[in-house]
Amino acid sequence: MKKMKFTKLILVSFLALAFTSCLVDDEENELRDFDNTPQFVQFERDARSVNFVVDLGDDQDYNLPILLSRASSSNITVTWHIESMDPDVYPDYAEEGVEYDVNATSPMTIEAGETFGTIPLTVHTANLDPDNAKYITVVIDEISASGYIISEDFKSIDLTLQGICQADLAGTYVMTNDVCPGTSQEVQIIDNGDGTFDITEADGGLLHMCSTNDIANPGTISILCGGIVAVDTQPVYCGYADGAIGCIDGGMYNAETGTLTMEHSQSFFGWAGSTYTSTYVKQ
Repeated sequence: MKKMKFTKLILVSFLALAFTSCLVDDEENELRDFDNTPQFVQFERDARSVNFVVDLGDDQDYNLPILLSRASSSNITVTWHIESMDPDVYPDYAEEGVEYDVNATSPMTIEAGETFGTIPLTVHTANLDPDNAKYITVVIDEISASGYIISEDFKSIDLTLQGICQADLAGTYVMTNDVCPGTSQEVQIIDNGDGTFDITEADGGLLHMCSTNDIANPGTISILCGGIVAVDTQPVYCGYADGAIGCIDGGMYNAETGTLTMEHSQSFFGWAGSTYTSTYVKQ
């Protein structure tokens, strides 16, 4: 019996060695393929909302990055443009010289060894209306480097210029909701320093507090002037494949009482109803 076990051990060791050898060969092939694969120039995503505090009343700078998937050994020139939209036809689009100014001309240069360059903008926050966000569409046109191509998925970005008001949300809150009344939980709201706030439980506690699932459902919000809640990043499980959990549809923040109320929708739990309200009270 001992001899048979020893034989099996040798066989297993041999197979593991063979598998490791194949894995190393595959990794080497992948590295060689990576060297020969075209690299991308792109925006980090196809849409982004950028918050600007309007009650400060001053201009604020914003640098829009254009990314390379891999640094180049030489300078790379990228040609870009901002879509020109007639404000009378497209009132939601920002107008250069009114809501913003561009502090650079195309093309831009991404220096050798760098993985990004930026398009500098100045946003005139006093001209932003928190109730009516403005949009800018920036497009990458050309790149002057062999081995690099423009990403089809991220060759343009819709940049939202959103006016917000200052708010002091950061702190510890007691969270309740009207799905499972009588229960509560302490959560944290964290100031990100850019007008947005992370909430450790952003679904009002539906997933963690009302169900048997001991899982957090964090998300990010900002506060528009008038205390209206704007959603920047929905709770993680709002986009769950089997049904939405805790999507934020809106809300209000009362700075005097330190109370945040939010309206939610969900389609995962049959017993919870499709909509519900959560309340967060600052401690």
